[in-house]
Amino acid sequence: MELIIGLDCSTMNIGWSIMDYETERLLHSGVVRLNAKEDFYVRLRRGPRELKNALVATGADMSNIMALVIEQPFISRDSAKANIDIVKKLMYMDGACVCILMPYTNYCREISPIEMKVAFAEDHKAKKQQVIERVKREFNISCGNDQADAIGIAASFIRLNKQKYFQQKADEKQERHEKKAEKRKIEKAVNAGKKIILEGELPL
Repeated sequence: MELIIGLDCSTMNIGWSIMDYETERLLHSGVVRLNAKEDFYVRLRRGPRELKNALVATGADMSNIMALVIEQPFISRDSAKANIDIVKKLMYMDGACVCILMPYTNYCREISPIEMKVAFAEDHKAKKQQVIERVKREFNISCGNDQADAIGIAASFIRLNKQKYFQQKADEKQERHEKKAEKRKIEKAVNAGKKIILEGELPL
């Protein structure tokens, strides 16, 4: 069983999920809640450790992690100017969580908000909350947005990765078909030439 870990990191909470890649079944999910009264750098040190402990405590086989998937930070020009400190801290938390889990996998992938919208709502203009509610309905789970986001991130990776895989297979099949058709066309032309030569119809 190949596992996908989805993470939704913030400066206050870390949503996480573990899914089976083959069946897209949700195996475990949860949230690491951090103390708002603590200094951010204390949370930065404690949060990733608690995340690792929470994942290990599920009993999941950490040696079978296929990919670690996080949400790509969305930073508009206006928000970057207004909240540069928050954006910086969010990236620190993302990096710390990824680093503490990298010993379990050599592949990390970012999922953009648009990719998640396409994977669940099939509409890149869908609202964030609409996507989260869709995730909760599909997986029949009542939970907070951080946890639902982590589930959606992992599921989006699986869906988009499989879609890419099947498209690649379809393209390869089409390429093989075109090569066979070209080969038959050449063989037909060669056989026609041989017939002309054997029947003495080749003009001098």
